[in-house]
Amino acid sequence: MALGGNELRDGCAAELREEDFQMLSDEQIEIIKQRLEGSFNPLRCVADVWDYKQKLRFKVFDETDRAIIEVPEIVLRDVAEENRLGDLVEQVRAQVQARGFVLTC
Repeated sequence: MALGGNELRDGCAAELREEDFQMLSDEQIEIIKQRLEGSFNPLRCVADVWDYKQKLRFKVFDETDRAIIEVPEIVLRDVAEENRLGDLVEQVRAQVQARGFVLTC
């Protein structure tokens, strides 16, 4: 079925916006990934992009490589703006610190 200018969402017509279909560039995705992975020093963070470069998941590991925090699904578009990415980092850092870990940056 071809979509026109509207689609049904929850039984209601909704406008399709161009940003609903825009993908982030590989460079933008890499910047987001690097920012996340560098935000939990001295702990290690590993981020993985998946779902056709639309989503990201990440884990923060302690010094024994035990996962202490896992964020299983973030829509990349939702954190493409620096302030939204910063909010996510602050929230997860607070969770890590609440578990007794000291972060240096």
